Amino acid sequence: DMATRSTSSQKNVGIRGSCAGLPTILTKICTFVQTQCSVVLEVWRSVKSEMADELLHASGRHTDISASSTDRATIFLVDILSDGIWSPIARALEAKFGAQLFSFAQPDQFHSNFLSCRRFLEHDLPNAVNATQEERKQLWSHAVTSHFWSLWSLPIYFGLRQKGLMDDLEEATLTFAGQTAVQQGQGPGRVAATCIQHCWDRDKVFLDWLAPQFFQLSLELGDKYTSWFET
Repeated sequence: DMATRSTSSQKNVGIRGSCAGLPTILTKICTFVQTQCSVVLEVWRSVKSEMADELLHASGRHTDISASSTDRATIFLVDILSDGIWSPIARALEAKFGAQLFSFAQPDQFHSNFLSCRRFLEHDLPNAVNATQEERKQLWSHAVTSHFWSLWSLPIYFGLRQKGLMDDLEEATLTFAGQTAVQQGQGPGRVAATCIQHCWDRDKVFLDWLAPQFFQLSLELGDKYTSWFET
């Protein structure tokens, strides 16, 4: 399928083994879904409406078709969007990228990969099929989506960021005494401020799913600097 072909041809774009070509792959998938799946979706929307009416009539129930059309559209479209489109994409990403995609060995790339996938699932894919808000919510709660996000080791990613920033500040405090006056201008105070800023850098470090942890880390960095300064 298209997802498999894209991952096969693009997964080594950029740094080999880093999944640096992921944004390109996801863009190609969205373009394919928008241009090649739109007709199928429109046909399915028409069919599901007729199917829903037949089921209602067969059950002997009376309903206001205009009032229930949105609910019925959600029921049938989510099957296509989640099971027919997103599920094979998720399986292909996991199979073709494997440990590379979810690896925390390169925290910067892990951060980029996570943001690319989240943007794809929350915005780009739903927008490609003009999904409603309710359809987006059901896509987000789908079992395949839950499994996909479970593959990302966010606690380990945070632990690596925490260790890196705390080590940077620790090194600054240990080397400060041996620095010249000019070098001391870039001392622990400046390093502490920089590390705290990095905690909230959305482009490189911060993930909002880890907001409480990064807030706590900011406090720990501040406390570490304060303790050093007061000694």
